[in-house]
Amino acid sequence: MALNISILNIFVSIVILLHNWKVNRNSAFLAALLFLISLHSIIHYLVILTPDPFWMALAFNNLSPLMCLIGPALFFYVRSVLTDRTALKRSDLLHTLPFWITLAGALPYLISSFEYKYSIAEAIIRDFNTMRKVDVNWLIPQSVNLLIRPFLQISYAVACLLILIRSYRQRQRLTGRPPGQYLFVFRWLVALTVFVLCIGIYYLSSVIIYYINPTLKRQVVFEYRAVYLIGVGLTFAPFLLFSFPSIIYGIPKARIKGPGTYPGGGSSDKQQTLPTSEDGETMDASSAGQIADENPFSTLSRRILDIMEEKKPFLNPEFSLDDLADMLDVPKHHLYYCFRNVMQTKFTTLRTEYRISYAQQLLGEIDLRNTTLEAVGRQCGFASHSAFYKTFKTEVGCSPGEYVERLRPAN
Repeated sequence: MALNISILNIFVSIVILLHNWKVNRNSAFLAALLFLISLHSIIHYLVILTPDPFWMALAFNNLSPLMCLIGPALFFYVRSVLTDRTALKRSDLLHTLPFWITLAGALPYLISSFEYKYSIAEAIIRDFNTMRKVDVNWLIPQSVNLLIRPFLQISYAVACLLILIRSYRQRQRLTGRPPGQYLFVFRWLVALTVFVLCIGIYYLSSVIIYYINPTLKRQVVFEYRAVYLIGVGLTFAPFLLFSFPSIIYGIPKARIKGPGTYPGGGSSDKQQTLPTSEDGETMDASSAGQIADENPFSTLSRRILDIMEEKKPFLNPEFSLDDLADMLDVPKHHLYYCFRNVMQTKFTTLRTEYRISYAQQLLGEIDLRNTTLEAVGRQCGFASHSAFYKTFKTEVGCSPGEYVERLRPAN
């Protein structure tokens, strides 16, 4: 069961990376963390339980240097979420030193023939205690080699917990961050860090049990079933992302340069069009004012509406969220958060509303004897006549032609 879940977790990490890299780049650290933990679980399963020397030869020690990166991946993810920045510094290379040292020590074994690795795998399957004696790292003794990886993981998890505690104590002084999203993602970071900590403790306890019991056999997982079941249970933690997808937004930090301003736009002091919710109802002034008081991203929401009304980028059929992010000079995950939590709508919904509103304006002004409905749709940003017809009827309740007929008596 643990093997199947770990393989599924690797798939989850790949999905997170592919689908959220453009939304928020710190998801790369999260994907790397989940991938490495799942890979470690698979290796642990193959070394402990597989009866096939072939799989043992593939798993044993070949990927051990990568396991030294679990702690740094957690640290980079927690730091990037708290600071809303994904850039790495030169000093961050120091966090990869254990990986390079382990890789250098394991290199002779890694480049050895598969027949040699196969013979070691057969010996371990015959006698589990062979693992204590086999020389697979010329720099680090095997006992230290097995202990250092979970120890590093535990150390990084503890350090991340201390960073989170300090951040929580200073939360009142954190400016530009929406408090609701901060608390939500903060709880996720704590849960994820505790998850990594428990995984590290689980593997460390396994190594300790292995070394204090010289007569131990490969069936250790059945003798210490409680420890094994804890390890299996922990593999379910990554699936929290499916229940709470807004975790990927992180904790966006508004780069506010002055009162009523936001990078990429000017002042927002003039009268603004109030945002609408997903059900189409316009927020009243008190609700919008409450958002302005509680959420620093209310300024960004007004800038979005300003650009839509003044520059009308929605008239371009290729207009996308990436284009809007470039126009506002803001990270893409800021827009995702703003649409979902502040404006309570979607980018595609808002774009459609503006296109339909513009189409209604044109249909009331132009002379259809000199143009066509298809031309009107293209002027409004629709890629085809069918898309214009279908969307217009859905939003307005009648076709563009019927809408024009209704306007004729008034004209």
